[in-house]
Amino acid sequence: MGSFLRGFVLPFLLLSAGLLNWSLISLVNLVSSLLLRFTAPKRGFHFKGRALLWFVFLFSVLTILLEVGFLIVLAILGAERELTDAWWMKLVGLMKLKSWRSPLVIYLLVLQILAAGVTLFEINGSRFRLAQLQDPRWEHFLLVLEHIG
Repeated sequence: MGSFLRGFVLPFLLLSAGLLNWSLISLVNLVSSLLLRFTAPKRGFHFKGRALLWFVFLFSVLTILLEVGFLIVLAILGAERELTDAWWMKLVGLMKLKSWRSPLVIYLLVLQILAAGVTLFEINGSRFRLAQLQDPRWEHFLLVLEHIG
């Protein structure tokens, strides 16, 4: 199950978040998605994979905090300020909530929250995972899911 989450779900979430907006945040999401998808963890060497997972988790949390903080400042100051249309904010990837019909900011925040949750589950996997069941059908099902990822 771990390799399915790490090999398929997490790169898919990061790829989806990266394709929402063209910015530095999106670039980091896309590169992280590619690194997670195409770097195979070797047996016995778990440090490299954990370091990448920690980076993805911390980056997702930082992105969530930056975007929520930007939206709070935008709500307090108002949308008419020149500060909200600065070129460096668009370059970084801070977005305004323009309409409720296409709330890209909400989609980005939901994808980043899901990515942070999946990485936290992968980092602390030994604590959260259920005990291995002895049923051979369950083991076969998990093996099939690992091959998908």
